[in-house]
Amino acid sequence: MAHDPQDPQHARDPQPHRTAASPSSPGARPVPGPGGPVALRPDGGPEPQVTPLDTSTAGVPVIPPEEKPLDPRQIARESLAASRNWSLWLVVTGLVVACVVATVRGGAAGALVIAAILAMSAVVRAVVPEPAPVALAVRARALDVAVLTGLAVGIGILSQAIPTS
Repeated sequence: MAHDPQDPQHARDPQPHRTAASPSSPGARPVPGPGGPVALRPDGGPEPQVTPLDTSTAGVPVIPPEEKPLDPRQIARESLAASRNWSLWLVVTGLVVACVVATVRGGAAGALVIAAILAMSAVVRAVVPEPAPVALAVRARALDVAVLTGLAVGIGILSQAIPTS
């Protein structure tokens, strides 16, 4: 396919068209793409399409959140932020209290405290809106509440089955 300046196609597109087959082969055809034919790589495949980034903020590209790479350290820092960390401190405090009660009053009493902590955690997980408390939000809200309630009931029943002597 020769470059002919008189051809109306070349008047619109000054670049000569690349073809999927060599120009001398009978099946040569232009490869379509946005705004005309696409450039071909040396191996004959089309070049990948690149979507321009939004540069509306002082020339700095803005990457949509769903396309940003995940950084585990940043996720950990955000999850331990003080505004969402209160539930973790309450659960840890409750477990320390349960250990003290178990030491002073016995294992059954400590297990009842743990059952109470789990029951209160289920209520908090069911009532507090999103973003959910860090220490309590593991799965879907309904599943978290069901698991916490089941554990509270199970540990509460088992705590009463422990012999006290």
